Amino acid sequence: MSQNAYLNRCITILANELFKNRYHYADFYQEKIRTACELFFGSSDVQTETLKDTLLKKIGINIITLLWELNNGKEAVYEKLTKYLRESLDEAGIPYSKKEVDEAASAIADILIVLLVDYTDYAITGIEHSEGLGQAHFPYIYLAWMQSMDVNYNADAEVFMTNGSYRTVIINCPVDVDVYDDDDNLVAQIISDIPQDVGSSIRSGINRDGEKIVTLPAMGSYTVRLTATGSGSMTYSITEYNPRGGGYSRILNYYEIPIMAGMTFSSDIPAYSAADLDNNYLKWSSTQYSLSHDGVVLTADADLTGKEATEAWYMVDAEADNTDHGLVMGGGIRQPGNFALVSAYAYQGFEFDGWYMDDVKISSDSEYRFLVRNDVTLTAKFTPSQVLGEDEQSDDSDDNTDNSDDNRNDGSNDSIAPEQSDDTAGRWIKQDGKWWYQKHDNTYPYSCWMMINGKWYLFDAEGWMKTDWVQTADGLWYYLDQINGDMKTGWILLDSKWYFLDDINGDMKIGWIQTNNGKAVSTVTPDHYKANENGEWIP
Repeated sequence: MSQNAYLNRCITILANELFKNRYHYADFYQEKIRTACELFFGSSDVQTETLKDTLLKKIGINIITLLWELNNGKEAVYEKLTKYLRESLDEAGIPYSKKEVDEAASAIADILIVLLVDYTDYAITGIEHSEGLGQAHFPYIYLAWMQSMDVNYNADAEVFMTNGSYRTVIINCPVDVDVYDDDDNLVAQIISDIPQDVGSSIRSGINRDGEKIVTLPAMGSYTVRLTATGSGSMTYSITEYNPRGGGYSRILNYYEIPIMAGMTFSSDIPAYSAADLDNNYLKWSSTQYSLSHDGVVLTADADLTGKEATEAWYMVDAEADNTDHGLVMGGGIRQPGNFALVSAYAYQGFEFDGWYMDDVKISSDSEYRFLVRNDVTLTAKFTPSQVLGEDEQSDDSDDNTDNSDDNRNDGSNDSIAPEQSDDTAGRWIKQDGKWWYQKHDNTYPYSCWMMINGKWYLFDAEGWMKTDWVQTADGLWYYLDQINGDMKTGWILLDSKWYFLDDINGDMKIGWIQTNNGKAVSTVTPDHYKANENGEWIP
């Protein structure tokens, strides 16, 4: 994405979701942003650079912390940003009052929150590339400032350059995409949802909602060929971007066309006419787009232009029923024809129940993707689960689950890495009925034992917590609680049979301990009991 496209997109997001309109901006943000500008640009160049660099560094280092702080509400983020701004001002040697810091931090926090919640990649990109973005656009910033101060400035003055328009093709369905120019050269390709490098300047990709995207210049003609790789339905959209309006001025949609694997479609994307390209006041083109199947031209379900297209957007609100139970992402603005992907992540002690709309459950998938047709509010509900903690530990003496020898994971022979030190700062996460552990540094253990809060757990090669009987590569057997996953020691009763597990190492004292004949029958335990070749207690 170019800097111009990135900034246009960020400004559109903030305008629609934060500032909303000139009255809302004047009432709630104008004074705060003026205060922030005074703090940043009202001192020497050295102080300004020191303030900017220090604050961005603090935000960048703590970006994950700020994201998680949102679970505690906006006030928690305001508090953090106020602290970072005050420290940065002190380091830059810029004087300030409490009111100035509070107002500036509030404005910065609101802008950051909008981007962090649903456009995290935009927030991180802006922080990481702030220096380049600022230097590249200083001329435009100064020009905009002068224009805002000049009462004689005319926004409709003639512009002597190309109109800068382009088209975006958006495809939602299981298809492969091939794009050809008017010389039949392959200029873009998406195969199995993976954009291919075909040596062209035409950009294609998959956005955060799982939509296939191809961006095409207005001065070129293209053919988009689609081949269905599965059955279902296809939603196909063509949008025109108008740089003067800072948004899309035309939206052409084909909704939910039934498809089957092997079906092919062809879409013609002609170039703008010479008159359209020369028209610097163009709001939308007169181009005739088409989509066909087996030579039959399909009729579009909607062709929005002008203000109808510019104002055609829906708000997707995705929220958790309780922010202490889980994290929800994916809300934000969508256009007609867009799909939205919302995601829910349960915190330790809870599991995702489902997505609800007006108290009606519409999906049990933690990642839910759907065609946006109107404003929608989705609530992710979480329910208490079997938490890996003291209060929920099961009583082994009452465990009658069938865990006999026939149910042991014979042949698993997990390759186990050296044991790791105790961890108390991470959290358990349950997905698809399985548990994994997120450490304090956001990494996770895999192919290893790990002590967590004083108990040993075993993780497979993909990081999932293992349960039940497990035989490791060294031939030893261990029993991991079927609910909590922690390694058991001492005598345990399973399927009406007693088994003895080493008090320290947890390995089962059975005939698998190698002797001359490969088995040690009637092993004597430290409590002076015996276990036969199956590890069972001999009364």
